[in-house]
Amino acid sequence: MLDETLASAASSASCPTRAAIATELLAEGHALIQAACPLEGIEVLRRALALDPTSLQAHAALGQVLTDQGDLPGAFAVYEAALALDPDHYLMTLKRADLLVAAGFKAEALAAYDRALAIAPRLPAVLSNRGNVLRQLGRFEAALADHDEAVAGDPLDGGLWCNRAAVLGDLGHLDEALASYDRALACRPDHPVILTSRGFILGRLGRFKEALDLHERALALDPGYAVAWRNLAVTLNALKRFQEAAAAYLKALELKPGDPDILFGLANLFMLLERREAAYFLYERLVKVAPDFPFAQGLFFDARLLIGNWQDHDAHVARLEAGLDAARDVVLPFDAMTWNGDPARELALASAYVARHFPAQPALWRGERYGHERLRIAYVGHDFHEHVTPHLMAGVFESHDRARFETFAISQGQKRDQPMRRRLEGAFDHFLDLAHLTAGQVASLMRAHEIDIAIDLKGHTHASEWSVMAHRPAPLQVNFLAFPGTTGAPYLDYILADAFIIPEANRRFFSEKVVHLPISYQPNDRHRVISRVVPTRKAAGLPPTGFVFCSFNKSTKINPAIFDIWMRLLRAVEGSVLWLLAGGSVHADHMRCEAETRGVDANRLVFAPSVPPADHLARMRLADLFLDTLPFNAHTTASDALWAGLPLLTCAGRTFAARAGGSIVHAAGLPELVTHSLAAYEEVARALALDPARCAALKERLEHARSASPLFDTVRFTAAIERAFSMMQARHEAGLPPAHFSVPG
Repeated sequence: MLDETLASAASSASCPTRAAIATELLAEGHALIQAACPLEGIEVLRRALALDPTSLQAHAALGQVLTDQGDLPGAFAVYEAALALDPDHYLMTLKRADLLVAAGFKAEALAAYDRALAIAPRLPAVLSNRGNVLRQLGRFEAALADHDEAVAGDPLDGGLWCNRAAVLGDLGHLDEALASYDRALACRPDHPVILTSRGFILGRLGRFKEALDLHERALALDPGYAVAWRNLAVTLNALKRFQEAAAAYLKALELKPGDPDILFGLANLFMLLERREAAYFLYERLVKVAPDFPFAQGLFFDARLLIGNWQDHDAHVARLEAGLDAARDVVLPFDAMTWNGDPARELALASAYVARHFPAQPALWRGERYGHERLRIAYVGHDFHEHVTPHLMAGVFESHDRARFETFAISQGQKRDQPMRRRLEGAFDHFLDLAHLTAGQVASLMRAHEIDIAIDLKGHTHASEWSVMAHRPAPLQVNFLAFPGTTGAPYLDYILADAFIIPEANRRFFSEKVVHLPISYQPNDRHRVISRVVPTRKAAGLPPTGFVFCSFNKSTKINPAIFDIWMRLLRAVEGSVLWLLAGGSVHADHMRCEAETRGVDANRLVFAPSVPPADHLARMRLADLFLDTLPFNAHTTASDALWAGLPLLTCAGRTFAARAGGSIVHAAGLPELVTHSLAAYEEVARALALDPARCAALKERLEHARSASPLFDTVRFTAAIERAFSMMQARHEAGLPPAHFSVPG
């Protein structure tokens, strides 16, 4: 009956009942939508608009139901048409702004909210929505201003307090964020979003057990809330409850299969658990659903290298280079070292990364002069336990001259009951276990201790130390050892290096002033134990005879170009094998396949399983020549090989990471094993392998010279680094800025 009436009305444009029929259709459309028949409701609302194109009520109703059905372009067209009728219509302007947010058009949404706020009074909800868009645009201070005004206008709306807390978290004002979430909970005590959001801030404050309780409360209220499962996983991960964390991430992923944050978190956890293949597939999914997710492309490439997947290797590198050149967050500074050999690009990447993610904070040290009797030096790190850094540095910590230096360990990692941890706790005047404190609290404590020189032992390999150093807790701050390159940070004054690893011509590629130590940048602990029992070749999986090339570098450092050379060496040296670190069955399969592709029997690749450090040093003695990688040389692994009496052949590039092997080999007294082109590297390797007597002589030289080698003279290195600190301090006390200098030998 209604259709017949509509047809009759449509036959005459001047029919007086046209608007009335449109109103009747509008009511019917509303009723259909309320009856859960949205598609039929949409059709009827379209008929209403056809009869009365000026009906803003019909536009509003149709736009809303199209939005609810996920037809954002259709809804947007409806609101645009309405605004063509009335450009100052507040509701349509607001709905259009909301749609632009949902579609990801942040700048356009901001302009639309500006327009809405110009039309109508500054409603708290609209101010908060605009604040949310400003937050997405990274304009956190402006966002906070909007949220402050919103909560002032309606202090009983818990959602407004929650939005304000979120931006305070972005700004790092964690205590204020917590207070804002408390106000939100006072308004809405059992709201899952507020509970888990407050728990997330507690986690950032290191209050993990309290955070855990809030996430569990949120999930008890809403078991299908994926964000709460993700936040629970983050907290469990921080508590080292890794399997439970993985289960929580998987539950979150089940609820939101394509959520980038969940994919990212679970992939990172699987990497930590050395579930490399699973991590690889998660990163692969991540870059498909969110190709611009920060650092996803670089982490995916790193995961590919870990499992030996070199398919389209050069194309992947080209994409990463293009991303860096476009100033996008495509790769972390440390991960780029596996493929980037350009020091200028390395500096640009590090500087941009610091500017975007770890900018300088208000300085805690403001020019005060301390005048301590002993120079107070603080080593800031995350790895005061069984880790490569203490294996190199433990002897230095123990050898400091306590008459002239007061030493502090600023430990931000979880405490572990290990022999190395106990050794380190006794190696300092003050060992401060500060894993439970925020970066700002750690920095404040360092300032209270009046630290003269803070030495960062992590660099871009861990975020927490960066947050500490950004607060400038000490007058002088030094980049040393763990991160093999420039930090790009304006609050790191010096980098400790040597004349080989950073030649004078390369100083321009470092944001820090370069200090040349007299022998090598790398310390070593001459108390490292080598197992007395050397395994047989058979026990190690090696053939009974034949030359043994090895490269015990991490698989991410191995690339197709260097592998091409290794395979040519195997073809040139009959009966030789290549000994690599085992990286799982998938990695081994890929490497064997790559060997066969290059005409080498896959059985000539041997994979060494993980063993304790002393046993690994002992089995190195079965190898004849260690082949280094480029552009990321062996670092700790290089000194391990030389300490074990294994000659190492390296090729020096242009970056710090590409010259570390050369620095170490020079310091060991074997300059003839430092080459400067891959062609020379291959030629020397082939010559040595075809002359076993020469290789044996090199091993004998290493064995006899080890006790006298400056590379392994811990006391001598400690004295040199102390001279460096004293020279830095002397400049500082004279009122001079940091400058390049060399430490006399």
